[in-house]
Amino acid sequence: MLGTVGPYRARLVGKGSVSIQTALPNRSYGSTITIHDVFYVLYLPVNLLSGGRLKEIGVFFNNKTYELEYNSEVMGYAPKV
Repeated sequence: MLGTVGPYRARLVGKGSVSIQTALPNRSYGSTITIHDVFYVLYLPVNLLSGGRLKEIGVFFNNKTYELEYNSEVMGYAPKV
């Protein structure tokens, strides 16, 4: 299946689950998040993580502090790059 992801034309290769290990601002490990039904796009030069998909599993992104929060506790940090 060919389609567009942002400015890129890409080929969807498969779909599965992905586990992401988060880190805190002090560089210690936070938690592991598992997201299901993730698309695998071969040769896509970027990784995309949807705020909507995080919200589905109860994880919220704070736009001011760049922290990932679960049950009102900081469980990761995602600074702009």
